[in-house]
Amino acid sequence: MRQLFSPKSLREVSPTLVRNFLTDVIRVRVSENPILEPLVFTYYITLRCNFGCVFCGFVQSGVTKKRSDELSTEDSIKLLQVIRQFSSHIYISGGEPLIRKDLGEILAECKRMGFHSVSVNTNLGTIHKQMEILDHVDNLVVSFHRLDDKERARVCQISEKMARQVKENLEACIRLQREKDFVLTVNCVITPESIDSVREVMDFCFKNDIRFEAVPACLEGGWSDKALMGNEAYQALVRDIIDAKKKGYPVIGSFLYLDRILYFKDFDCYPGLVPYISPNGDLLYPCQPIGTVAANLLECGSYEEALRQGIRKHGGRPRCGNRCHKVGYIEPSLAVTHPIPFFRNL
Repeated sequence: MRQLFSPKSLREVSPTLVRNFLTDVIRVRVSENPILEPLVFTYYITLRCNFGCVFCGFVQSGVTKKRSDELSTEDSIKLLQVIRQFSSHIYISGGEPLIRKDLGEILAECKRMGFHSVSVNTNLGTIHKQMEILDHVDNLVVSFHRLDDKERARVCQISEKMARQVKENLEACIRLQREKDFVLTVNCVITPESIDSVREVMDFCFKNDIRFEAVPACLEGGWSDKALMGNEAYQALVRDIIDAKKKGYPVIGSFLYLDRILYFKDFDCYPGLVPYISPNGDLLYPCQPIGTVAANLLECGSYEEALRQGIRKHGGRPRCGNRCHKVGYIEPSLAVTHPIPFFRNL
């Protein structure tokens, strides 16, 4: 996961994470289709979203404007209890998680359950109404794709008033990092038309000492945008990001990852390292882009049982080549397949 190997402090590196990681390093070397221990779970707590980002696969599919089959507060907490049996790291995403008015309650329960690291991905549009969530978050990952308010409004299909609110909320979160003891990461999606804008966002992050992460756009179904492949301006941008990381700027993403997205190189993908859970509690197997379901975690009561059902239904891990280049799959996969160069150059 994007935050998994860049914790804010060593206290986020739990014994469970270390044990699972070392087990997986061994298993990928002795089996073509290993059953892996999960490092971090991603829970899509909702697919609804108040933005309409033009590059978002969920927006393209229309699910963000529908009432998704979401678990209640009580059942969401039960689901997280099942997850906690197998991992100490949780990444809550969407859609837009802050659409859930019970998000603060659910995050507080995550802490009570003993999750070592709780990450939330948000567009920041309404966080000023729920600032209490910052008391329960270790990593706040902010989707922020344009520095200019008008451009941000256009790309996210929101009002200019909302676009200005996002910038104000980001500035508030920058100020609150130390007081609330969380780290802030800006996640910026690269599209063929956004390359100059990504540079502006990157400079803003470095000036404000915010961790910066750039990811190539994934289209509906997880497909990489072919317009970025062989795009010289895109390649120049990624090289500049690599150079900034070498100079010590707060760039999230290993050098191995950045090398993969530079030319969209193939990689051995092990999506079982980062299980994705749908809003209704379904385990997406073998991975989120393919979108098939193993079983429902709440109904099974166990991740292991849900995984077994997924393997029986859909077989082993996928071998997609370069269909998608999702950082949440590339980074953990590279970490277990190339642990020494990965951590040496993190």
